[in-house]
Amino acid sequence: MSSRKIATRDVIVILLVALLWGANFSFIGTSLGTVDPYMLTALRFFFCVFPLIFFLRKPQAVGLKFIALYGLLFGAGMAWLLNLGIAWGVNPGIASLLLQFSAFFTVGWGVMFFGEKLNRIELGAIALALVGLGLVIHTSGDNLSITGVLFVLLAALCWSLCNIIIKLCGLKDAFAFLVWSCLFAIPALFLATYLVQGPTPFVQLFKGYEASAYFSIMYQAYISTLLGYWVWNKQMHKYPVSQIAPYSILVPIWGLVISWWVFEESTNAARLAAIGLTLSALALFISARRLELLMGKTTQLTPH
Repeated sequence: MSSRKIATRDVIVILLVALLWGANFSFIGTSLGTVDPYMLTALRFFFCVFPLIFFLRKPQAVGLKFIALYGLLFGAGMAWLLNLGIAWGVNPGIASLLLQFSAFFTVGWGVMFFGEKLNRIELGAIALALVGLGLVIHTSGDNLSITGVLFVLLAALCWSLCNIIIKLCGLKDAFAFLVWSCLFAIPALFLATYLVQGPTPFVQLFKGYEASAYFSIMYQAYISTLLGYWVWNKQMHKYPVSQIAPYSILVPIWGLVISWWVFEESTNAARLAAIGLTLSALALFISARRLELLMGKTTQLTPH
């Protein structure tokens, strides 16, 4: 697919999706105050599936094993581990930043299984991101749980595997695929909730939650998951990946800003610098292929 200018309307839509996804991390943080993290994930995917699955046919061109594996990795992997990470002490803003490390994992799988190559810009960006991650942890002190960080990074790893599945299965009907895949996450999530947490989350579920918790769950299911991924995948299909992918860096920016506003978090210059370095490394990595192409064209135009 050749490069072409993104329509103004589509740019606005992409920016809106980035904002909605960035806000989702704070919605998770607020709902975890009253809802068990296991149950929160299970309810999110329950409402992703029902009642929509009764109106959507199972994607015919995709094997059931791809649908099931994606659902387990997306729901019982990425979303569940992300919720656990935030519950264990990673503030929503930092979680939004750490989850973007999925880009590094995705390219790593490409190198391992598809024979793709990393250029020097990408290697440098990875090194900068690792330095930035270390500085974020160091400057956060006791306010950041290392266990929580590991949970979120594992969530990023699961998300990268989801990207590989999408690449392998040749996805066309993204919305139906998403709804049907979420169906396979529900039994695993409810079972994990009972095995680890016992009957308490289910008792609380039948007693009911505050209105804000229900709103948060609906937002995570319908706005962030179904609407967000449908719109984003539609733009990825319409334009080259190299043109859409750089906009994903706006997600952790919105995530950090909204988290600081909602939770009134304090910070310092050193931590801001560490976050800025990590964001810059992510932006550089996402744009590396396009930068390499531009540099190659510039070299060809320069007389020797």
